[in-house]
Amino acid sequence: MVRLAFIPAGAAVCLTSTVTQAVPRDPAAPRDPAAAEALFRAGRERVAAGDWAKACPLFAESNRLDFALGTLMNLAACEEHVGRLATAWEQYRELLERLPTDDERRAFVAESVGRLDRAVPRLTVVLAVPSVEGTTVTRDDVDLGRASLGTDLPVDPGEHSIAVAAPGRFGRRYSIRLAAGQRLTLRAEVGEPTVEDAPPRTDGGRRTAAWILGGAGVGALSLGAYFGVRALSGRSASDAYCTNGVCRDQAAVDQYDAAKAAAVGADIALAAGVMSLGAATYFLATSTSTAGPAPAAASIHVTPAGVGLAW
Repeated sequence: MVRLAFIPAGAAVCLTSTVTQAVPRDPAAPRDPAAAEALFRAGRERVAAGDWAKACPLFAESNRLDFALGTLMNLAACEEHVGRLATAWEQYRELLERLPTDDERRAFVAESVGRLDRAVPRLTVVLAVPSVEGTTVTRDDVDLGRASLGTDLPVDPGEHSIAVAAPGRFGRRYSIRLAAGQRLTLRAEVGEPTVEDAPPRTDGGRRTAAWILGGAGVGALSLGAYFGVRALSGRSASDAYCTNGVCRDQAAVDQYDAAKAAAVGADIALAAGVMSLGAATYFLATSTSTAGPAPAAASIHVTPAGVGLAW
């Protein structure tokens, strides 16, 4: 199977008439040359129409069904055109390794590798210490092993998501945006302990209110007890001079009224004391709790003007 090679318009060398033999990557991989050729032609039609976004999947599928250097060159040019620079850079590098030394397309491919090497963004993810045993880090749902952490890795421009997960910790996710040619080092951290493992968190305001209300409650109860004793004593004394609310003289009436007022004061003070102690008990009970979830995601926005961090 032969397939026309393609060089983007404006390239120094035009090789649209050069043919490239199909080169299977894996003999065990399924091959369908006829379907691959149809997909390749459909991709070229989309390119001619200026629809690069739809052309890339067609070239990729053609290459999967029947790998050919010409198809790979079209795919690399397509990926570069839609902004997936790291993907195109890697494909051009593969082309440079596979093309024969006397192939006239090598000059264009080598120039493309060098151009994209300067334009591809680089992201370094560093796991902050102390970390937790069993921590995993993923970038765009792809696991980053220990060797990848701390290494300057090429990525496509645009949005990327870095997630950190660790046993007994809340997950943490970072969202970053990289422009062409930018470099960023992201210091990723594990999340806060989960509820089961979190240390107690004390609310100082509630504890202070509990102690104040408790003191007020004890004072009110003491005052109520004082008025209660006065009421009982006054009532006992007035009973000797008053019968069924009828007193012998004004002094006896005054003593009876004073005992009645003391009883009312005792009731009010005792009720206030009980309510204050109840509120104090509630504030004290709710002043200590486990720490709630920490923010699960951090959002980092990278622009040519600088880096902004939002939680």
